[in-house]
Amino acid sequence: ASEINFDGEVFRGCELTATFGAVKCDLSRAVIEESSAIKATALFGGIEITVPAGANVKVASNSLFGGVSNEAVAAKDPTLPTIHINALCMFGGVEIK
Repeated sequence: ASEINFDGEVFRGCELTATFGAVKCDLSRAVIEESSAIKATALFGGIEITVPAGANVKVASNSLFGGVSNEAVAAKDPTLPTIHINALCMFGGVEIK
């Protein structure tokens, strides 16, 4: 599995692709200054995204024999930046926690 960690870094967005494998992206200690986007593509693989506690997360997905699981706790402050996750899943999945 490929692991990406944004500890202490300003996060401005990224593109994640898992083809016949796995990718883990840890944003739990990233600095989220403004709304950003993640393009996640899982083809016969899986992507796990860990977001900061209380982050606003919005998901848009297209899936074929796969899907997105969003277990992130919603932010209580709508003025906080939003992480937009655009997912394409084909025989794979994206897990947000």
